[in-house]
Amino acid sequence: KLGYPVSSADVTALHALALCQETACNTPPETMETIFQTTLNNNLLRGPNSWANIYTSYGQYQINVKQHYNAGVHYFTKAVEANPREAQYWINLIKLLIEVQAYEAAEDWLERFQEANTHGGTERDFTTMRRAIDEARSSRAQTAITSTNNTSK
Repeated sequence: KLGYPVSSADVTALHALALCQETACNTPPETMETIFQTTLNNNLLRGPNSWANIYTSYGQYQINVKQHYNAGVHYFTKAVEANPREAQYWINLIKLLIEVQAYEAAEDWLERFQEANTHGGTERDFTTMRRAIDEARSSRAQTAITSTNNTSK
């Protein structure tokens, strides 16, 4: 357990370390988990952005390094809950839900996003997210039709 507050520089460094795991770094997974868990359990972490950024970094690590998409959704959701006034956290969550084909959940979160009073959330964001959901759903349906047609031949 850390005995001092986690600074924004610490959060930035942890994010960089997590991103590095995707390509060049080989920090043992147990070490990464210990670092994240120590940070997440630090009661001295200050401000909604710090929490939201840690949740986002850990979510990205879960998705991109460990391929744990459900954990990614969990931590991206926590990022929105930690700082619901920042549009980017909403956008990240909705894009991930589209990626994991959770279209109804993406629509629910898009509706909440539209109702929230966020910094930077625009009608363009809402339209883009709606279009992404519709296109992904349509593409999935088209793939299913093609697959069905190919197996029935």
